[in-house]
Amino acid sequence: MEETGRLQGKVALITGASRGIGRALALAFAREGAQLSLWGRSMRGLNSVVREIGKKRSTRQGVTDAPKLWRRSAGSRDILPLSVDVSKERNVNRGVERVLNHFQKVDILVNNAGFAAFKSVLETPVEDWDRMMAVNLRGAFLSTKAVLPSMLKRRKGDIVLMASIAGREGFPEWSGYCASKFGLVGFAKSLAKEVRRKGVRVITVCPGAVDTSLWKDHPNPPDPREMLKPEEVAETVLNLLTFSQIAVIDEVVITPRKGIL
Repeated sequence: MEETGRLQGKVALITGASRGIGRALALAFAREGAQLSLWGRSMRGLNSVVREIGKKRSTRQGVTDAPKLWRRSAGSRDILPLSVDVSKERNVNRGVERVLNHFQKVDILVNNAGFAAFKSVLETPVEDWDRMMAVNLRGAFLSTKAVLPSMLKRRKGDIVLMASIAGREGFPEWSGYCASKFGLVGFAKSLAKEVRRKGVRVITVCPGAVDTSLWKDHPNPPDPREMLKPEEVAETVLNLLTFSQIAVIDEVVITPRKGIL
């Protein structure tokens, strides 16, 4: 994809950025000139994404020693990777404080961190249920609450909530995941009405089946060849963010053409 600089001058905070959709978002946003804070629980995974961004950017600039150059220059300035558990209020608040100290602002928050366990209601451990609620729903609430004051002060900002088709439909053995994503959609609808006239846009994205590690423990996953690719979801988010400065697309559903999930 050709670089066009659509996010030049923007600062984006992406949770769950070490793999899957989060990684694809980081690569797409960096390609378009955004400065990034990448959050995840694995610094090893986050640093891998930082190196990948640096390699791609340096290659486009015709530089051969990409990793070394990235560490020496843009890495410390343009990208701030942080190990943050979004379910922990103190972690989130400290993380946002570091981001604001480093970049002075957050233009885009993408609540992407997620956890899934696919079991029947009777077989779902309480710990798995609680973890899905903590990461998928509480995490989005905490991150939004921490970032929102700075956006409202500037009367400018975009908040993207990565929900799911499972936030609109129920599926067997998905009770906890569906409950958390239905909750996320409801949270987004209320939030949008609170901040719409205060300069902050709220966008909910509901993908169908995406070829990520989310499916690794699913007993009967779809054929990966028929799933959406993380890059397709990332490009959709990018297009939504850059569509118009005065229009708001509240919710988008993106599903595989063959109709699976």
